[in-house]
Amino acid sequence: MYLNGNRLSTLNANGNLELEPNGTGNVALIGLPRITDMGEPVGISDATTKNYVDSQLKARSLAFALDISDGLTNGQIATWLEQLAPVAEYNNGTIARILCSVSSILSTDVNLNTNLNQSTSTFNTPTGTGAAVTNVSFSTLTVPGAATNITRLIKTYQIIANAWTFVA
Repeated sequence: MYLNGNRLSTLNANGNLELEPNGTGNVALIGLPRITDMGEPVGISDATTKNYVDSQLKARSLAFALDISDGLTNGQIATWLEQLAPVAEYNNGTIARILCSVSSILSTDVNLNTNLNQSTSTFNTPTGTGAAVTNVSFSTLTVPGAATNITRLIKTYQIIANAWTFVA
């Protein structure tokens, strides 16, 4: 160990300096000191810098779901995406995946002729006789509920030049 003013260093071959509290004790910094001049993490148990954590958070992929049944274009989706995740809060290159749903109602055809009841009578006319409808009614008609078709697709956007841009 080597102590020079306020610097504690080691002269061993590997250059490591280890702090080993007795038992389960902690290493405590007294007052309001900061740990500074750290490198970026390499191993899973390495301490990290605030910049590294901020960069990782700003670069994480985002996931959303959006109903685009009203015909939203890719540009309009990007506008909504800017409202949900403003580009100022993320790094260029950040990816957003959007599960888009399109709902459509399938037509329900009802054949009215199968429920049509009509009565006819024969009438005398100046040139002979002819049939005419005298009564029209419909029996109870059951109309089935409309069937809905849902199509889903994933659209991918990426922040390019500080704007959400459709990429796939």
